[in-house]
Order: sequence, then structure tokens, then C-alpha cells
Amino acid sequence: MDSEEKAREGLDKREYYGAMVIPTDLSSGLLSLATHSPIHPNVKIISNEGMNTQASMVVRQTMGQAMKMINGELLQQLLGQIGQQTEQIPVETAKALMTPVNVLEEVVHPTGVNNASGNAPGLLTQIIWIGSMVTGVVLLLASQKAIAAGSRRWTVSALQAIGGLAIVGIASCFTIWMASSWYGMELANAGETWLFLWLAGSAFFLLQSSLLNWIGFRAIPLLVLLMFFSVPLLNMAPEFLSQTTRAWIYSWTPLRFAAGGLREVMYFGGLDAAHSNALILRGVAGGFLVLLLTSGFKADRATHAAPTSVTGDTIK
Repeated sequence: MDSEEKAREGLDKREYYGAMVIPTDLSSGLLSLATHSPIHPNVKIISNEGMNTQASMVVRQTMGQAMKMINGELLQQLLGQIGQQTEQIPVETAKALMTPVNVLEEVVHPTGVNNASGNAPGLLTQIIWIGSMVTGVVLLLASQKAIAAGSRRWTVSALQAIGGLAIVGIASCFTIWMASSWYGMELANAGETWLFLWLAGSAFFLLQSSLLNWIGFRAIPLLVLLMFFSVPLLNMAPEFLSQTTRAWIYSWTPLRFAAGGLREVMYFGGLDAAHSNALILRGVAGGFLVLLLTSGFKADRATHAAPTSVTGDTIK
């Protein structure tokens, strides 16, 4: 980038994990260290903590270590140049030469207090996934009892969807309230965080309930395996993952869209920043809502079975 403003725009758009700002007068500032009026040039290291805490920490540490090495190299060069001119160095100049370049650190989009070191979006995603799955199982058992009692299957499926979305909304609200009130999690906008968590939970519930309605309790191991392989990836930067993991798991798992959207809502300005992830979750929710409702028209196996009557040892 040719300006600090463009670099900051990239940080705001979640394009970079960090940036180093080098002043244009770096060379003249270094030359002034050998004079009676030394001017320390300032190099700024900016880390984008909200994008990924782990990656921003690596960026900050790497750039800081690089600047230490650069300071040591500059010190040797400046001492060699001054030594060719004079054997005595003034005290002020010697002090200035100890740290040729000042390194300033800045954090943008901080994660806030009690946010599990920036891992709160992943934790909330994990909680709402488990809560949605429990809700889906309970409502499936209730719907089976209702159908056995004579209720129409498609009516039960519609009520299952409505009831599940309502329960997930209440659970999402309670989770946000509990995190902020009980655990002191700092939230820039609790209302928008709740709305996005509700959207993510709704997508999860509809996905899980659709599979449960169509293939039964055999879907539970699939859902548990999906969570097992997805959760470790939620708080990692994609660049830290292997190509196989990124292509076969990270690229499509719905949990990462939920965690990414929550990260954008919580640390990058609210629902407007999470537009792309919200759009994907809406698509997931809409598609699996159709599957859930169409499961209500699935004919019961017993309905298609030929009626039989047993009289003594003869079957008719």
C-alpha cells in the first residue's frame, strides 16, 4: 500500500491480519541520529485482533522481532559510519543510537473484555449448534407421538419448524444475556449479536431437523461428527490450515459461516459487516426449511403395507 489510509481500509474490510507503517522520512531520521538534534523515526505495527486473535498475535510478534533485528543492524551501521569520522560519541548521540527506530504497536478492532481471548464467536457457535440439536431431537420425539395419536404429518412438520425457530430464538437471547450478565462478556451491540445468533441457530435447527425427519436418529452420529471436525477450525485462521482441510471441511461447514458472521457482528460494526455470511445462512435455512416441510408428505411405511388378517393358523 502507498498510504496508511489504504492499509487501514484493508484492515476494516478484513483483508489483512496486520500492517507495518514505515514513514517516508525514515532515511533522513536515521541520518539525524548522528547529529546533535536526533529525530527518532517511528514505525507503527498495527494488528487486526478482531479478524483472528491467533493470527494477529503471530503478525505482531513476527514484525516486532523483525524490527529488533533491524534496530540491531542499523546500530552497527551507524556506529561504523560515526567511527570513521570521530572516535568519541556524545552522550546524547549514544543514547539515540541505542534504539534507532521507535516501534509503536496498535490494535484495531479489539475483541473486548471476557471474550475468551477472541474465541467467543466459536464458543457461541458451538453452544447454539448443540442446543439446536437437542431441540431438534426433543421436537422429533414429540412429533412422532403426535403422528401416532392421529395428527396429520404435514401439520406436525409445520408446527415442528415454528416451535423450533421460536425455541432457538429464546435460547439465543438467553445465551447472549447470560454471557454479558453472568460472565461479563463485552458486546458492542448485544441486540444485533442476538439476531445473528438466532439466524445461525435457525439454520442449524432446520438442517438438523430435516436430517432427523428424513433418516431418523441415524442422523445424530453424522451431526456429531460434523461438529467434531468443524469446532477446532472455527478459531483458526484459514491460512494456518492445510489445503486438504480447507477444501474438504472448512470451505463448506455451516459452523464456520456462523462463527465468521458472529466475529464480524461483534468486532467489525454489526450486521452490515456480516452481510455475506448472513446471506449464506439464510440460504441454508431456506433450503432445509423446504426439506423439513416436505418430510410432512412422506408416506408412512405402515400406510403402504398390505393389510393382513390372522385367523388361527391361516393368514389372509
